[in-house]
Amino acid sequence: MLTYVLAASAAIAQLHMFGLQPLSNETALGAPAPAAAGSNRPNPVPKGNPGTWANTSDYPATALQKQLEGTTGFRVNVGPDGRVNGCQIMASSGSPELDEATCANVTRRARFDPALDAQGSP
Repeated sequence: MLTYVLAASAAIAQLHMFGLQPLSNETALGAPAPAAAGSNRPNPVPKGNPGTWANTSDYPATALQKQLEGTTGFRVNVGPDGRVNGCQIMASSGSPELDEATCANVTRRARFDPALDAQGSP
């Protein structure tokens, strides 16, 4: 299980930027390269840069109109294929629009090297 924070900052005269950072030590960011067959990797490892899971065009239009901003903490479940098969909001931004966009974007874009059991199977 991985836990991340997706931060979104809104400002009238600026583009809206997204960034990701770990919420807790449960995250696999900075984890070693994928394990060799026959070894255990207890947590999935993000492929590529998690900062690409959301971009400025993903900011919900209603949140822009209301000038909403916030930080959403979320947890993902990763399937054996490395795709997100579940997303749960762990800390709301206070905006349902931002929280919903967070899980939608992460589910659509995030990819992982899946966790491996002791036999090296995802």
